[in-house]
Formats: sequence, structure tokens, C-alpha cells
Amino acid sequence: MSTPDLKPIPPTTSPTKSIPLDEGNGIYERGRRIADREREFRAANGDSQETTVSVKIPRSMQTKVRTLSDFLDLSAKNLLNSSLKCVISYAKIKKIEIQQMDGYPKDKLSGTNNFTQTVELSRNVFDELNQQNLLSDVSECAVLGLELLYQGYQGVLGQIDCKN
Repeated sequence: MSTPDLKPIPPTTSPTKSIPLDEGNGIYERGRRIADREREFRAANGDSQETTVSVKIPRSMQTKVRTLSDFLDLSAKNLLNSSLKCVISYAKIKKIEIQQMDGYPKDKLSGTNNFTQTVELSRNVFDELNQQNLLSDVSECAVLGLELLYQGYQGVLGQIDCKN
């Protein structure tokens, strides 16, 4: 009885290895084509309302934004979208208006000590804010959501037993 010749398996790239998104490797172009097709699809289906907004965040919150971004492994843009979803969900659960929540910034973030981030909102978050006439208050809602997420982060840290 003879044994078959065993050939080595060729090495493959790891599915978890990140590939840089530069313009030279084709991924960038594919991403642009997908985004273009999605915009065309939305326009063709009467869903052409732009969901991009500018969000002002006080510079004093930069450390919290970085901490939450690192902890949740989210980009600042995704974190802001998540913070808006968080505040919308919290207000629904508590059955209160977002503007009536403790910690809602009442000064309208009008100072110059802010940084501005452009965020593509998810359709769900955009529609919720639009229904509640809060698109003009998106920055205030995002700041409140960041504070809620940060309180949750601190709660998680308080629950971790650091004893060996």
C-alpha cells in the first residue's frame, strides 16, 4: 500500500490582518464605488435626504472622546453616532424629552472652544432626530450621549475587580 504524496498547504493571508485603505491597493476604489452606488440607490428610492451633520464638541471633552473611542474600539465619527443613538434610546426608555434630561447642554455650544466633527448619521438616528425636531440640536444631543456613555464606562470600571 502506498501513501499519497503530501503537498504543503500554501500560506494565506490572515483574515484578521488589517489591510491599509490607501488608494494603491484597490480597496479604496471599491469603497468609493460602494458608497456611490448607495447614494444612487437612496436617490432612486426617494431617500435622497442627506444624513451628514456637523457636530460641535467642547474641547474639554476630548479626553472623554478618546477614552471612549479606545474602550469601545470606535472611530470618533462612529462614537458620535452611537452617542446619539444612546441618548435617543435613553429618552425613550425614561419617556422624557431629550431637552429635559439632566446634563442637557443649555448654552448651545456657541463658544469657540469646540471642535467640529462631520458625521454621517445612520438612517435610524437621523430619522429619530428629525421626528423630534432635534437636528438643529444635534451637538447638544451628542454631548449628552457622550456623557451617558462615559458614565457607563466609569460604571464598568467600578465593577471590575482588580484584586489578584
